[in-house]
Amino acid sequence: MFREQQIWDYATYCLLIFNILTDNFPEDKFSGHKGGKGTGLWGINYEQLPKGNGYSSQVMLRKAKDGAVKALVIFGENPMVSSPNLNIVKEAFKNLELLVVVDIFESESAAAERNENSSTYLLPASTFAEKAGSVTNSGRCVQWRYKATEPLYESKSDLEILINLAEKLYEKGALNFDGNKFNSPQEAFNHAFNYGYLKGNNTNFDCEKVAEDVLKEVMKGCWIYDVIGKYSGVIETRSTDEFGDEVINNGTNYAKRRDNVSDNGEGVYPGWGWTWPVNRHVLYYVHTEKGKHLEIQYKFKDDTYRPNKKGSYFIPNDGFLTKEGVAALGALTSPLKDGFLPKHMEPIESPYPDISKKYPPYVKFDADPKKNTSNVGELEIGDVKDFPYVLTTFRLLEHMLAGQTTRNIPYLVELEPEPFCEINEKLANEKGINNGDYVKISTKRGSIRVRARVNGRVNEKTIAVTWHWGFKGLSTGDSANYLIIDALDPNANIPEYKVALCNIEKA
Repeated sequence: MFREQQIWDYATYCLLIFNILTDNFPEDKFSGHKGGKGTGLWGINYEQLPKGNGYSSQVMLRKAKDGAVKALVIFGENPMVSSPNLNIVKEAFKNLELLVVVDIFESESAAAERNENSSTYLLPASTFAEKAGSVTNSGRCVQWRYKATEPLYESKSDLEILINLAEKLYEKGALNFDGNKFNSPQEAFNHAFNYGYLKGNNTNFDCEKVAEDVLKEVMKGCWIYDVIGKYSGVIETRSTDEFGDEVINNGTNYAKRRDNVSDNGEGVYPGWGWTWPVNRHVLYYVHTEKGKHLEIQYKFKDDTYRPNKKGSYFIPNDGFLTKEGVAALGALTSPLKDGFLPKHMEPIESPYPDISKKYPPYVKFDADPKKNTSNVGELEIGDVKDFPYVLTTFRLLEHMLAGQTTRNIPYLVELEPEPFCEINEKLANEKGINNGDYVKISTKRGSIRVRARVNGRVNEKTIAVTWHWGFKGLSTGDSANYLIIDALDPNANIPEYKVALCNIEKA
């Protein structure tokens, strides 16, 4: 499991291939991406890309609970805190035959309860300052991060761990190779995983070199490298010689640029890093210049990977990125489950039954009304009569995500030492709850005990809970996601993290 933007860029999400490419807009794809000719752009045989749908993370955990998923390898994520309906997650981790966690600290996921005869491995990872590589933020800006110091103790970078894992999989016969491109599995392995680093010859792992080689491999479909120096970074036509291996191997890595001078005084820095696509920092420019067709012909030594014709990629520059010239309110070519323009749907645990009937939640119901099911399995759904308040979760400035790093930093723990909830003054008075009291918050899925902060920031029928905590680290506390339902949005498979029916009382 990886972070959001990197999931898109590196094709680790079950619905995407490299560089956020999907089937939504086939007319905008380079020739050679699909079909029997292979993926010419990356030199990868399309036929050897995994074709199974895979599972989203929440469905995967349900499958693990039922025994269908038997092994899980986690890089830097902590589902035992971050996933909803943690009782299900707890059972899923218990039933796994093999669990591998790569992290800086021992997280709740690494320390999860396991069945007898199961195996758990915690691999110590390097921190961000101990490795080099590219990082991508949600604004689509790719920046290069240099290594500041050597890794401590036995910790290793993610890349070194992945290469070692690939080598072991190869030794066990679990890796396939492209017979059209390589003469033997060993040749394929040397090409894909060696990167000049050989075990047993006293060669240290060169994290910077490996990271750059990987970036070159996956960014062949982008304009992040330039070899002739004329690419301004806004929009230009590139000739047939400005793409492919020649540019990647000899060009300048624009992710390393650090020009902090704005060109227009509006806070846009085109010379700082590189922003996808075509270094466009603002997606919707209001320019009079029309878009341009980029005609690109890829050069490959092996004709097997040569596209049948030039790739044509049109990048508009006339104010909007849509062909119609207006903002798109619906995904016209996307296979949304509820039409081109999704309508409002109430959450599965809505406090308003009448509104829920008018805008029913998108959940498949079993023929048995007592057996409510969704795309993750059976759901325990609370009733507003038993749980009259709305629970939501929120983040803190002092802690990040599932907290396995920030809850191990003393001064952040000092600033926010334990989980808490915020409730309205009126509700607190009704319940006899004072500021700083411990309270019990319960939903259909369980209960947690946290301190109360009484203020006027939330609605009198709403209870807001922090969710960064678990049972490991310098600061521990109950995880709010034990309370949250794992009902999924049918399009994105995102859980209903932000709303559940609950009750509250003084502990």
